[in-house]
Order: sequence, then structure tokens, then C-alpha cells
Amino acid sequence: MESGIRTNGRLRCLRPVLAEWINQHRRIGLQWEHVGDAPWWYNERANISIFAGAVWLCGGYAFEEFAQTKRGEKHRPFNGRVDLEFTVSTHTFKAEFKQCYPATTALRPQRSYIADYMEQAKTDVRAIEPHGDRRLAVVFGIPSVHRRIRTELPSRLAWLLTPERATGSPRAGTTR
Repeated sequence: MESGIRTNGRLRCLRPVLAEWINQHRRIGLQWEHVGDAPWWYNERANISIFAGAVWLCGGYAFEEFAQTKRGEKHRPFNGRVDLEFTVSTHTFKAEFKQCYPATTALRPQRSYIADYMEQAKTDVRAIEPHGDRRLAVVFGIPSVHRRIRTELPSRLAWLLTPERATGSPRAGTTR
């Protein structure tokens, strides 16, 4: 099975965390299979916790959901929250996450649907004062799968694993 982990050069340091994040989803999913549950079916906060766990397992630290002054309209400060601060190797990130549910019942790629959530995450992360840290916008796209198309699933999700340069979809990256 293809993992779909692709990063640009600036985010190469995230590859071990992303691989561990996938491993944790697989591990938890197998443990919960007997009760018909899966960790990715839960909310954004739950998925961030698995990502944070992957950071810890890769030797970094993760600090979730904390208060920080952010920049609002016309750069006016306001009290807000940051979803996650974490380290990977020598890099410190402040990240904002969004979660969406692209439909696999649609016969066309759901790139614009996911891109809308990415724009929301980017807006949120740009409000964070960087203070020398890298800012990162992340979208968890959790495809919903109807039983009647289960056999067609690989072809219905192939667009998710297509490299972005070939598809014209937005490039992944950090915001300074």
C-alpha cells in the first residue's frame, strides 16, 4: 500500500513523523478493529493527539492547544489558541489543523473541497506570531467510504496519492 507521504525540501524533516503517524493509526486501528472503531473517525483534536504522539515517538516534543496572542485584522493583537507547537530535529513548528471529510462517492477528485480547508488553516496559522518558529498549516482529509463502493476504493482515492505537480493542486509548505 502506498503511504502518500510527499514533502517538499523544506518539510523533509517531517517525513519520520508522518510515517510514525501512519504507523500509529494502523496500530490503533488494528487494536480497535474488533469493536468496529477507528481513531481517524474522531474529531480534529483526537487526530492532533495522534500526530503529537508521533512527534514524541520520533524524539521531539509536542505541546497542544495553548493560549497565545495572535494577529487579527490590520495586525491588531487578540487572544487566541495555537493547535500545536512541536519540534522535529532542530526545527520548531507552530501548527494549525483543520479536518475535512472528502466524499469517495464523488467520481471526481475533491481537491477544491480540501483546498478550502487548507485556506482556512493557512489563515489561522498566519495569525500566529512566528517568534523564529516555522508555521505550518495541516489538513486531515478523512475520506468517507460507502459500503457499495468499497471494491472501487483504490481508484476512487488515487487522486489523493497523485503528486501535486502533475495535478495542479496547491503545494504543501510552511508559512513564514
